[in-house]
Amino acid sequence: MIKVDYRWIRIAYLIFVIAWIIGDMRNNINDDFKYIFMFIVVAIGIVIIIGNLHNPIYNIDDLIHIMSVPIILGIITLLYSVMNGMKFLLMWDMFYLIVPYIMVFVIVNVDRNENRDFYFDSLLIGHIVLFFYQFANILDIEHIKKISFVNSFSPYESVTAHIYTLLFYYYYVKNKKVRCLLALFFGILSYKRLHVVFVIAVLLLGWSVRKVKVNKYLENTIKLVFISSPLALYAILTDQFAFWFQATFNIDFGQFTMGRFDQLREVITTDITNYGLGSIKYYFDNQGAYINRLHCDIMRILIETSIIGLIVFVYGYFSVAKKNIYSLILMIFIFMIMFTSTVIDGFLGWFVVFLSMEEFNRSEISSSNLSEMIYRDDGTLRIRAHSK
Repeated sequence: MIKVDYRWIRIAYLIFVIAWIIGDMRNNINDDFKYIFMFIVVAIGIVIIIGNLHNPIYNIDDLIHIMSVPIILGIITLLYSVMNGMKFLLMWDMFYLIVPYIMVFVIVNVDRNENRDFYFDSLLIGHIVLFFYQFANILDIEHIKKISFVNSFSPYESVTAHIYTLLFYYYYVKNKKVRCLLALFFGILSYKRLHVVFVIAVLLLGWSVRKVKVNKYLENTIKLVFISSPLALYAILTDQFAFWFQATFNIDFGQFTMGRFDQLREVITTDITNYGLGSIKYYFDNQGAYINRLHCDIMRILIETSIIGLIVFVYGYFSVAKKNIYSLILMIFIFMIMFTSTVIDGFLGWFVVFLSMEEFNRSEISSSNLSEMIYRDDGTLRIRAHSK
């Protein structure tokens, strides 16, 4: 009889990564088949967990925090839809808010090996192959010299810069030097301005946070900053700020933000009918806009799900990140990106973020408590927390 264990998870995951890379090679044309293999990973994991219910199930508290976000945001969306008309726009947002963590939760509870670098290494190798497939013919000094910070331009620019940066950070924290340098090299070439700033900050200051403990004050301060952050966005969406930026740096702020400033101003000043999650994309689609996603997830959550939705979103995600300083820094980085881009619909990015935090939290540098659920012989379930 064939034994179904973590190795089946790894095989299914590897096929998922290969399917993802092939989809990117095809410019994501009809590539939703890659998610079939993701669901296979989850399905195999659930079968293994059910078959071993007497083993403890870890990270129940994290599961509750993360899953509370789509549940409450979904309820808010349904309420808006009832008031303003049912559009059923939330489906993909729900997918991206739920499934990446479910996939990580399954891997964590099935693959209990000390070394889970396989999951990160597969992505690194796959994306390096993808890079050469896309850019090998222009990989020379002349093209590299065209990279510009001011204009946020690189001939190799790609959304995969996000994945390279996340992998760089994971390898940096885990002290995997060669893989860290590889991810750094391809991440800089693929170039996203905020990602490059983050990488530089990590290289210059990363050593200084190694002994920092995350306390309630630090955690709550960061949550408050991001909950109140839309106030700062409103402050810069003014002509006065645009004139100041032009006079100070001799560049148009709309140009510097690659049109994000103008797009955000349009959303703020337009009376958009709110159907909950997906409303802004629906508005842009009806306007025939070339870019139909708001490149500011923080404001999108606030507008589409109200201040309650934003509080739930910030609280849920930072409650998972608070267990370790490296996890907290990673989540701060993700939320900083949400000021200038959209990452909510980044399945692979969230997968790397959640799995990285799990690895940071369970390592020796973590002082957090763990939660687990145990199915006892008398048929009852018990949830308990204990120090690692």
